Formats: sequence, C-alpha cells, structure tokens
Amino acid sequence: MWTFEIADVNRGIIGADFLHYFGLLVDVRPNRLVDLNSGLASTIATELNVTYKLWENRFARFSKFNDGIMPDPATLYSGPPEVLAKLMASRCKSLGTVIDPFCGSGAIAIQLAMVCHKVIAMDSDPVKIAFARNNARVYGVEDQIVFLVGDFFVDAHSLQRADGIVTSPPVNMTIEEMVKLTKLASRVAPKVLMRLTKDHDCQICTN
Repeated sequence: MWTFEIADVNRGIIGADFLHYFGLLVDVRPNRLVDLNSGLASTIATELNVTYKLWENRFARFSKFNDGIMPDPATLYSGPPEVLAKLMASRCKSLGTVIDPFCGSGAIAIQLAMVCHKVIAMDSDPVKIAFARNNARVYGVEDQIVFLVGDFFVDAHSLQRADGIVTSPPVNMTIEEMVKLTKLASRVAPKVLMRLTKDHDCQICTN
C-alpha cells in the first residue's frame, strides 16, 4: 500500500514517469474522470479507458515486457498476443528463411527467430525497426534476425527468395493493398501465413 502526503500544494500531481519507474498503474474509471477546471465529465474518458485496458494487456503481447520491451502503440492496440505469435512460428519450424514484412515491434519475428534458421524483419517505419531490434535483444534472438527498413510493396522484388512469409498486416490496409500483398507475398515465398482480424477484409484473401 502506497501513501502519499501532500504539503504546501493545492493539488497533488503524480507524473507518468514516476508511476512507470515504480511499476504503478492508475485505475482509470470513465465515470470518475472530470475536467479540473469545469468539473464536467471528461469527453476523452472513454478513450483513456481503452488505453488503460490496452496497457493492462501489455504482458499478453510481450511476456518480458518489464525487462526493457519497447512497444509501438499499434502493437499494444492490434498486435498479436505472444501465444498467437508462438503458434504461428510453430507452423514454420521446417522453414529456412522467413520474412515478416510488417514486423512492427517484432512480436512475430522474435518467435520465428526461435525456430527458424534466418528471419528478415521488415517495416517502413525506422522507429518500429529500432523497437523490434531492442525487443529481440531482450529475448536473446537479435543475432538471428536481419532488420530492414523498407516498404514491402516497393521493395518486394529486391528481396531474396524465402521459404515463407509470416506477418500480421496493418489493420488499416485497403482492399487494394490486401490484394497486392497476397500477390506479392506468393511471389516471394511458397508459404504465406497471415494473421487477420475482424478489421481486415478477409473475403479478398479467399478469392
């Protein structure tokens, strides 16, 4: 139990950096969030509550989260749970070189590196690649992964032939992009394994 004593201040404010350092969380309850000036219920209460729920699930995304994991917001929101990433990787044990063209913070690439000979983790965002490299280091598989900054739609033709493509495509992909992705992926590798959610248009992948 933590007890905070406030002296000579009108209102006590605890910063996010303080909470993070001591591993503390705030119980965000939408019906209790109010604007400090007007006293009215906050219009962003629902958004904050969603953010809190995503933060609660951080260990489902990375079991070693407290060991120095650096996730991007998209990973916390729509990234695959670690148990699913492990399941996807288990389907690739016999494969040599595997590519994740939308690696994000590296959730899938890390699990692939534990069972495959070579993994290529690719993303168009250099910040996400930096996160993925850091996270792979936390899991002890940094040396088994080749990290590339690039757009798969543009650079697919320059990639070496691989044994498989395993990825979780961005949820904001258009139908045209999903069609292009499936075609390019099948040209690069004979085996394609994608994690699709309710936000993806799955119908085009079956045509």
